[in-house]
Amino acid sequence: MSTREEILRRIDAEETEIVNLCRGLVQIPSENPPGDTREIVKFLVSLFERKGLDHQVYAPRNHMPNFVARIQGQEKGKRLVLNGHIDTYPAGERSAWNRDPFGGDVEDGKIFGRGVSDMKAGDTASIMTFFYLAENRSRMKGELTLTLVSDEETGGEWGICWLLDHIREVHGDAVLNGEPSACDLVNFAEKGQIWLEVVSRGKAAHGAYTHMGFNAIRNLYHFLSDLERLENLQATPDEISRILRQGCEVVDETKGPGATETLERITVNVGTISGGLKLNLVADHCRAEVDIRPPQGAKTADLLKEIEAIRAQYRGIEIKVLHLKEPNYTPLNQEVIQLTLRNAEAVRGHRVFPSSGIGATDCRHFRIRGIPCSVYGPRSYQMGAPDEYITVKDLIDTVKVHTLTALDYLGLFS
Repeated sequence: MSTREEILRRIDAEETEIVNLCRGLVQIPSENPPGDTREIVKFLVSLFERKGLDHQVYAPRNHMPNFVARIQGQEKGKRLVLNGHIDTYPAGERSAWNRDPFGGDVEDGKIFGRGVSDMKAGDTASIMTFFYLAENRSRMKGELTLTLVSDEETGGEWGICWLLDHIREVHGDAVLNGEPSACDLVNFAEKGQIWLEVVSRGKAAHGAYTHMGFNAIRNLYHFLSDLERLENLQATPDEISRILRQGCEVVDETKGPGATETLERITVNVGTISGGLKLNLVADHCRAEVDIRPPQGAKTADLLKEIEAIRAQYRGIEIKVLHLKEPNYTPLNQEVIQLTLRNAEAVRGHRVFPSSGIGATDCRHFRIRGIPCSVYGPRSYQMGAPDEYITVKDLIDTVKVHTLTALDYLGLFS
């Protein structure tokens, strides 16, 4: 029996253990905010100590530790990085959930809980892949590094960014990430981000004397309406559109009708807004936060010029850039992408398509450093909403694809 066949049989036989590991991660709250991941890192430390595997914890901020483990093969070779984040969206109002968001309930082939799709199922796949290859390290070429990090949901400054700046072993020849792509898609790209704080300054007056004031809320409303015109700009190059259109039916089925169109265009979302002091006063201030997502082909510098041109038409509008990332991608011919596609098709038994992530992942921080990344994970249901869940089948398939891809990339020898 080949190593591949042996490991695939092991994964099937250990389904309960794998599901319980995923449940164990879900049962430890790691909501961001506040981003406190100390308890889940304690869980990981205990797990790896029981396995007798070396590991390190790096905590540039005390409540946001990062977990790193590494194994080295008997022959020199490439370094593959398994990357995942351990912080999650907040669970929100418990009354909106039909189940305990941190119960890790399993029912009808589904695993429920906050962060199970984003991305504790992917973390489970990374951990199990590390364990399976650790058992075969005597026949492994190269190195395998596991990074389970904090702070992804708030930009990654104290998570993967800090590790990339300070820990050499985190720089690999390729990265395999388990964010929820949907198991019939392999993400090779993701959209960019422009996060803005927009402040409107007005002049206060009595609400009956509107002629005496300048309403900051109304001013900001009109500015934001004009800002939405960015969505009409042509952005995605034809060659990228052709790739995305190949899997458009799968993308729209797994990520919602219209998802392919969203991948190809600029989106503008006003996430927060507040202003004014009282119902019967003319508002002298208003503030909003805006999330703009440019697709492949768009340049953030060009969009910032467009934004400034719109701002120049208004008085009393101030803009601050809170966060800026270019759209990014890994060329499809990169080995880690091709191996993920091939193994996903072998596991799923049908064609799997390359696609782009609608949201952002920590892979963007690797890609801007020239490190190719492949994203493969379960389909997410209710991600960021009450009763978030994944299927057990998707979890097991993700473990299989990650393990096979790592085996192929690091070239186990007999």
